[in-house]
Amino acid sequence: MVSEIQPLFFKPGKSGWSTFELIRAFGNRGENVPGLNANTDGVYCIGSERNTEINLFQIRRGYDPEVATIQWEMLSRAAYSVAIPLYSALITEVSPYFSDQTVSFDHCNAKDVVYNEEPENSINYVLMDISSLCFENPDTLGTSVRTYLDALQNELIEQNKEVDAAMLAETTTEGRTALANKAGKAATENTYKKCKALLQEMRAYQKAGNFDERFTPSDLNTETKGLKESITYAKDALATDPVTPDQPGTPEQPGKPEQPGTPDQPSKPEQPAKPEQPATKPEKPGKSDTTTTVTTNKTNTKGDLPTTGDRFDGRMVAAFAIAGVAVISAGGYILYRRNKE
Repeated sequence: MVSEIQPLFFKPGKSGWSTFELIRAFGNRGENVPGLNANTDGVYCIGSERNTEINLFQIRRGYDPEVATIQWEMLSRAAYSVAIPLYSALITEVSPYFSDQTVSFDHCNAKDVVYNEEPENSINYVLMDISSLCFENPDTLGTSVRTYLDALQNELIEQNKEVDAAMLAETTTEGRTALANKAGKAATENTYKKCKALLQEMRAYQKAGNFDERFTPSDLNTETKGLKESITYAKDALATDPVTPDQPGTPEQPGKPEQPGTPDQPSKPEQPAKPEQPATKPEKPGKSDTTTTVTTNKTNTKGDLPTTGDRFDGRMVAAFAIAGVAVISAGGYILYRRNKE
């Protein structure tokens, strides 16, 4: 937006930009301009191999702030990446395909990427590995892979229009948040599935070692430059099924019950109370004044701290606190004496 406080200091060479063009601008390497091709002419470009993560915020005027902005998130270098649409002002749940950053140092260059797979169910590293292989092999891999990723990007953009219409029709924050969470997970899962399959084909191509013909993704329609099998992002996001579709490792299966068992087994609430729970309180045992329940979202692997479901005596907490104060006080006194001397 142009204002007196921040005037526009140049005349734009173009107007009417599309979402796709703006996303792809971040990956521009000048390949269509003689003398400015970053692949062959040694020039520096915006679509550098040194990018790590790119965000484009599509802000619409006159909308409620909750839905005014769509964040298009690229999880690797933009030259060979896909932007995932997210309503980031609303989401409270992140797709499990956004994995942690745990990876071996053996996974550092294009050769290692071919023979050492990324962490399981990690869209972060899938896109990073696709990018690494394309930057190392721009002629045999890069051209067709970019065409395929463009086709995937266009489908995400088009299907997000349908999701956006449903989002704008929703009037409550609760409903919008639920849709934002579901849409974010659906977009991420669809992108992961397509890109993971693409990466596996790229690895097979590199291992075969026959580079006489350029790589062509099996899901790419070479005539239309589109996908042979469309994604189901909008369908998944707008489905009325309450089960979240995002299940890494078993994406087609609905959520599993906590205790599978056989059909004739009693449900969990009908099981007898555990020995430590008094029989006189069958509904829900009350908590004592000296007992604290600590719940964490992730298994603790750094020590013997309590994790999900652990219970421990409140008096131990007090003891730990007193001991901590004593140690801090002693340390402070020692520092005070040393400073005085």
